[in-house]
Amino acid sequence: MRSGWVPTDSLANRLVLVRTERKLSQRAAADLCGLTFGEWQGIEMGRAARSVDRKVAKIAATLGVDRDWLMWGGALEGAEVNPK
Repeated sequence: MRSGWVPTDSLANRLVLVRTERKLSQRAAADLCGLTFGEWQGIEMGRAARSVDRKVAKIAATLGVDRDWLMWGGALEGAEVNPK
């Protein structure tokens, strides 16, 4: 059980967003990107993954997602940065 604040804009949440937009299960996404199911599931659960930068690069390239956005977050394309 977590005891501290967890940001909503996390790698885990962005990964779930991309996967669901592509209509992929965790297993299918992992297979497609060359990761094990356990690696994929661990990242989605917010656990630190070994060599996460390389895994994110593989995922981004395979699923056609901006690597920097996937890794670090930021505004979504077309979203207002400072809505009034």
